[in-house]
Amino acid sequence: MRLLRPSLAFFAALVVACQAGAPPASEAPGAASGSARTLAVVVSGPAGAPVIGANVCAFTLAGAQKGCAETSAAGTARLHLRAGTYSVLVSPAAPTRLAEARTWADVLDADATSVVHLDPHSKIGGTIVDENGAAVVDAEVCAHPPSTSTPPTCTRSAADGKFSIDVRSDAYKVDVTGPPGGQLIAQWASGRLSSGDADLIDVRSADVESIAVTMVKGVLLTGVVRGPSGPLEDAQVCTRTLAAPLPWDCVRTKKDGSYLALMEAGRYYMWTIPPDNVRLLAQWYDHVLEGTPVSGAYVCVDTPFPTGRICRPSSGDGSYAVTTRPQTYTVQVLAPINSDLISEYWLGKRTWVDANAVSLGSSDRTLDLVMRKGIRVTGVIRDTRGIPLEGATLNFNDESGPLAATDTDISGTYSLVVPPGTYQVEVFAPFRGERGDLLSQPARELVVKDFVRYDVVLEDANP
Repeated sequence: MRLLRPSLAFFAALVVACQAGAPPASEAPGAASGSARTLAVVVSGPAGAPVIGANVCAFTLAGAQKGCAETSAAGTARLHLRAGTYSVLVSPAAPTRLAEARTWADVLDADATSVVHLDPHSKIGGTIVDENGAAVVDAEVCAHPPSTSTPPTCTRSAADGKFSIDVRSDAYKVDVTGPPGGQLIAQWASGRLSSGDADLIDVRSADVESIAVTMVKGVLLTGVVRGPSGPLEDAQVCTRTLAAPLPWDCVRTKKDGSYLALMEAGRYYMWTIPPDNVRLLAQWYDHVLEGTPVSGAYVCVDTPFPTGRICRPSSGDGSYAVTTRPQTYTVQVLAPINSDLISEYWLGKRTWVDANAVSLGSSDRTLDLVMRKGIRVTGVIRDTRGIPLEGATLNFNDESGPLAATDTDISGTYSLVVPPGTYQVEVFAPFRGERGDLLSQPARELVVKDFVRYDVVLEDANP
């Protein structure tokens, strides 16, 4: 039999067919022909600077990794992906002080671009022990930023009492709550009972991992609050220590009237206040006030020489009722939060010293109260580092002397309402805490005719 020799044209056809089946060099391995898309991820850091060398990875909705790339000198990484929706994880290269970030990207009908910003991050850490030096396990530790709108970042202490919190680089205050059943008194670092006295932990440029907290064992105060008809739910049991000038600390009763308070051993004043919805002595408001009823104001009564005030809120129609024993009292109205009403004593008196006396005998008494509108003054008190100061005090004085006072919250913000006028405003540095080296600001004139924003920077005593 005679064999036929294949022609050169046949070999050429085979070569062309093989070349046509190979993927183009520019297409990523695994990408289907005609469906490859390019996702450009632009990564920036503080002040919008490009982040170089960050690792950028794309994951499917099921969590499968589909590609990674590093950012260039321009802060851009390019990933070749099938059409779809991806979770993008950006991990900065060590040792930059930047946090990881995630975002979502839709790579569907065309190439896409995603912009990711990396915030500076820091670590706050330390050790929690009890009075005997033993490690406290499972204590909750929370780092509070200087902003009331940002929630704290929390963790729990490990078996050796150590903790570490990863936070955005900023200034923080740390509070510690003991483990359930441990009877350890909650505190702010270090050894502080309130956030106003707490140490300020600045991690804007470096980690702070040397916080030492010693928790004190407390004792339990427990009992039952009853009225004429049995146990009272939601009554307040308030205590105040005789050992230090601290504010009242209150707990509420449960459904069976029982209460439980964890406190340091010592001697205390104790004050029990029935719940708002219980009238042990019936008292009803049956008159109509002139003007708009004020809801949510607090009417507070106290003896002329303050011994422990009782406050009750006004209802939707402006009515209120305070049940107390027959005696002579002063009456103050506290305006609802965020209202532009002025808090003052009955008949417009400014302090308890010059307040009018209200006598309560064996029968009920009706007292109509009228609140004046004022003008809100607000602002932020900071130090020269730009850190908000909690616990700074502001006094507003007019020609008759002190009129109003307030202090700043954890974000350094204050707010109060005063009548229109010209004031001498004094600003005092926080009394305790880390920033005890700040100068108070002497009185400065402030004219209040309309809403006023008044910010203050307190100088260092030893610059």
